[in-house]
Amino acid sequence: MSDVLRMLRSRGYEFVTLDQALQDEAYRLPDLYAGPGGFSSIHRWSITKHMKPSGEPDEPEFIGEQYRKLQQRR
Repeated sequence: MSDVLRMLRSRGYEFVTLDQALQDEAYRLPDLYAGPGGFSSIHRWSITKHMKPSGEPDEPEFIGEQYRKLQQRR
């Protein structure tokens, strides 16, 4: 995990505490979804805001590459 975090930081990613993240207005939206499926918070927010679902994004290639490198070490 430390290798992944170091790589993400080197690419400009920043991390915040849970308390900081929860300050975002998205966490104050009502959760209006009731039904099957274990949707992520992003999907639930889009349903609440009546947005068209856009599916899951693919991870950037550099993340897949780093993952493959770490798996080869095992």
